[in-house]
Amino acid sequence: MITFLRQIPGRRPLRALQRVETRRARIAVFLLFALVVLLRQPALLLKPRFFCEEGMIYYAYALHHPMLDALLRTAAGYYSLVQNVSAILAAYCVPVEWAPLVTTGVGAAIQLLPYAIILWSHASFWQRDYAKFLGCLAVLTTAVSDEIWLTTLGVHFHLSLVTSLLLLEEGTSGRGWRGTAHVWLLLMAGLTSPVSGFLTPLYFLKAWWEGNRASLVQALVLAGATVVQLIVVI
Repeated sequence: MITFLRQIPGRRPLRALQRVETRRARIAVFLLFALVVLLRQPALLLKPRFFCEEGMIYYAYALHHPMLDALLRTAAGYYSLVQNVSAILAAYCVPVEWAPLVTTGVGAAIQLLPYAIILWSHASFWQRDYAKFLGCLAVLTTAVSDEIWLTTLGVHFHLSLVTSLLLLEEGTSGRGWRGTAHVWLLLMAGLTSPVSGFLTPLYFLKAWWEGNRASLVQALVLAGATVVQLIVVI
């Protein structure tokens, strides 16, 4: 097929095919790592559970208090957006017997974010396909604690990794839908725990170095979320 397309004047058909093949390869690799993550402890999917404070603190509070109170609660001494929202979804959207599946699903989705960011990254650090694969493998083999596996209680560790990975992205890749997604991810990370906020100075340094609006917006968003955390902690 590629040989045939090379005989066609111009390179647009070949480039289009290469983009399709690259997209399919990335999806396949992502699904592979997702399968490994999910099957490491299949019992968590077959028989979902609340992990520690997920049920005793977040879910129980969301179940017996108004939604706004549950959303704004700071049970851990800092603001925990993901835990609050997932508890609200579990309390209001599904029967109690399905509630642990909601928090487990949210934890799984956030745990898979670093793999997606690496595989679809435009950063020069991940330019080679083998570098992306090794990066995903490093994520898989280093974050193996049961306390942060498929649970919302450990998402701040995964989101701090997301914040670090987004720091590697060039400002030119932070435009359009990709840039919007990066901003929302940084906001979610910053409002879930103070950990990601420690990278705020590096984001401002990046914005100064690159001198583009997208990098500055990311720095300001993360800084705003960090200020919120400081107000809650202090």
